[in-house]
Amino acid sequence: MNLGKATARSCSRKTACWVPILVAVVFAASFSVQAGLEIDKAYCGTEGSWRDVTPFLQQRLASNALSATLEQPFDRIGGDPAPGQVKKMIIDYRYAGKSWRLLLKEQYPVAFRIRLPSIDAAAPGSDPLASAVMADIAAHPATPMADYRDHRPIFIAYCSALVAIIGASIAWIRWNESKGGRHQQ
Repeated sequence: MNLGKATARSCSRKTACWVPILVAVVFAASFSVQAGLEIDKAYCGTEGSWRDVTPFLQQRLASNALSATLEQPFDRIGGDPAPGQVKKMIIDYRYAGKSWRLLLKEQYPVAFRIRLPSIDAAAPGSDPLASAVMADIAAHPATPMADYRDHRPIFIAYCSALVAIIGASIAWIRWNESKGGRHQQ
C-alpha cells in the first residue's frame, strides 16, 4: 500500500515537472507562428485588368521567406493579365506579426523578382500609389488565376509508365519466343 502512495506521489511530481516544459513549448510555438511569413493576397496586372496570383506565391513559400520570379508570357499564372501593357504586382503579407504591402513594377527581361520579406514593403495604406492600385482592384475584381499545376511530375509519371509498358511488352514477346522455341524442339 505504501508502494502505491509512493508511485502516485512520484507520478504527480513528474506531471508537475512537465507542466512548465509544456507551457514553454506552447509559448515558443506561438511565437514562431507569429514570426512566420504569410501571404494574404497578391495581384498582377494593370488598371482595370487584374489577376489574383495569391496561390502562385503561396505555393512558393519556403520557411519564412519567398524568392520567386515571374516571366513573360505569364503562363504560370494562366496567361498575361494585360497584354501589351506594363504590369504591376501588389502583395499583402504578414511577417513578424505585422502587415506589409509591397508594390512592384514589371521589369525587363524578368517581369517580376519577388523577395519577401522586403525592405521596400510598407504598412498598408501608407503608400498612396499602392492604395490607388488596391482601389482599382476593388473596382475591377481580379480574375482568378488559372488552376496552375506543374505538369512536369505528371509528364514524368506518364513517360515512366510508357517505358514500363514497352519493357514489359518486350519481355513478354521474348518469353513467348523462348517458350515457343522449346516446344518445337
